[in-house]
Amino acid sequence: MATPSQAVISEAFQRSIDNYLALLRAEILQAQKMRMQTHAAKIVFLGGLITYALKEKDFLALLVGPFAAFVFDCMAYGLTYNIQEVGAYICDRLEPALPQPLAPGPFSYWETAKRGHGRLDWGRAFARVGNYAVTLLAALVSFVQAWSHVPLWVAWSLVVGLAGLYSVLIRFELRSRDLSRGSAPS
Repeated sequence: MATPSQAVISEAFQRSIDNYLALLRAEILQAQKMRMQTHAAKIVFLGGLITYALKEKDFLALLVGPFAAFVFDCMAYGLTYNIQEVGAYICDRLEPALPQPLAPGPFSYWETAKRGHGRLDWGRAFARVGNYAVTLLAALVSFVQAWSHVPLWVAWSLVVGLAGLYSVLIRFELRSRDLSRGSAPS
């Protein structure tokens, strides 16, 4: 049986865990909000840049668009990685310290349940596909419009360079997803 001082320490510890969990969840929500704002800023920026470049026939400015989209995608990836790290910490360190409810039947806290279900998160998958589709569309418009106005070696260098940058980014995304599920990195 716990002594009164141990009960007070236990209650104080539980309150600190609860407060810490609330702060971490707030950090996740803030990062999600910033990620959505980054996606929105990318769409507005690309739309404005492509419109300006096509109107003014500024093909060099047009070719900046896909690389600017890459910068926005890197910022969004950084926020996604932060969200995954905080979620993994909550799952591994905080949720095991939380009391289990007295309700009948199986119960899991959110992060533990998300990790354990083993199904693809379709919402995140579609958001990722949509985000990359915007980038791909901007790159296609930019490269097709500028193709005949720049030397062929420059055009191919830009296409290969952008493909290389995105292959690295996608590799990092896949690796971070493996790490967040607790499997060994590839």
